[in-house]
Amino acid sequence: MSLKQYLKRGIKYIINGQPVLHTTANIVTSSWNDLLKDKRILITGGSKGIGFSMAKKFVSEGAKVMITGRNEDSLKTVADELGCMYWCMDVSNTDKVCQQFKNVDEQIGGFNCLINNAGISLHEKSFFDVTVNQFDSQFSTNLKGGYFLTQCFTDICKGGEITAKLSLSLLNEVFL
Repeated sequence: MSLKQYLKRGIKYIINGQPVLHTTANIVTSSWNDLLKDKRILITGGSKGIGFSMAKKFVSEGAKVMITGRNEDSLKTVADELGCMYWCMDVSNTDKVCQQFKNVDEQIGGFNCLINNAGISLHEKSFFDVTVNQFDSQFSTNLKGGYFLTQCFTDICKGGEITAKLSLSLLNEVFL
């Protein structure tokens, strides 16, 4: 945008009180065909929400999916419904996750894709109501767990095939 256009927008904002917004979107879709067929995908937090929707879509596209979470009953119910595997684990327990991941990776024949979807929100009343323990719990699950699981995943996959593909057409089909 040129300086002249910025000045015009600024003057309109001063006079009218509302900014003029211009948005451009370049939407690209791809054909799935057999893109996910026989891929081995691990989805943390896969028993509900976005993780469940991704697992459902990936299984329907021919992927071998393993979902994870902390509630084994919920995982088993979802795994039976979708026809996928499950692994009961807590990503915030970083001391055990990597060794367990290595065992599961060997059992499934090596994962192609890791989706870090696990996350918690304790729904505090306000910024001032957050305790140190609540902050540490959220940080350990939402950031630290995913970081070290990804570190383990990439260490195991060195020299192998790592696939992490997503397209807008998938998001449209899963979430709209």
